[in-house]
Amino acid sequence: MRKLKKWDPVIVISWKHKWAKSTIVKIEGERVFLHDVNKVKKAVKWQGFIEKEAPIHISNIAYLDGDKPSRVGIKIDEKTGKRVRYAKRSWKIIVDNAKKA
Repeated sequence: MRKLKKWDPVIVISWKHKWAKSTIVKIEGERVFLHDVNKVKKAVKWQGFIEKEAPIHISNIAYLDGDKPSRVGIKIDEKTGKRVRYAKRSWKIIVDNAKKA
């Protein structure tokens, strides 16, 4: 089960954009696209060069709990009986903050 979801705040923990803070825009398998991180220029016919975001492997990012990186765990909520995600550093439950477009 994938523990990180779209629009989660994350921090890059390794790679050339180390310590860059961002949010997840799109997830494709084990690769994620982050907002304004890892921009590349691509040559497109009849349009010239365009700038787009390139993917980063999911092992190179961590969930951002406050200002520090944290791992994400899953536990059963005692009140509702449903599975919830929580930050292992602070034991706070992660509320889904999905943007509705």
